[in-house]
Amino acid sequence: MKRLWIMAAVLGGTATPAAAADWRLASVGGVKPDRNASFVYISSQRRTGSEIRIWVRSEWEKPALDGTDGSIRLMEFDCDEKSYRVVAGHFYRGDNSTGDVTKSIGADYAAPDSVMDAIITRTCEGTYAPTPVADPYKVIRLIWAG
Repeated sequence: MKRLWIMAAVLGGTATPAAAADWRLASVGGVKPDRNASFVYISSQRRTGSEIRIWVRSEWEKPALDGTDGSIRLMEFDCDEKSYRVVAGHFYRGDNSTGDVTKSIGADYAAPDSVMDAIITRTCEGTYAPTPVADPYKVIRLIWAG
């Protein structure tokens, strides 16, 4: 929850998820020690035709070279094209220190059978985990333990 408040402060006027109870597991991928898990915040979802705008939270088991181990990003998915674009986001470290803030990264395409392909497919089809997750980080710790 602390990370969500940091996101609200960093992104200012951009709408951010206010409560953690609406996160749904969308994808788990990778091989130990490089596993990752991604969640979508379904109440933030806005659909216009084949395009969806939604908050996506990702956590990495092993930190990236810059020390970041997670992100919260407002993303746009084009369900017909299987493409995505980052509208805004924040990459952070485990201690919640400020990472890089991103704004509007150009469109890219999801590789077949990739984590992003799974996230786009599940979001567009509405087939993410049906049970809300109150504490995504707790779920991630269970995934990493397995």
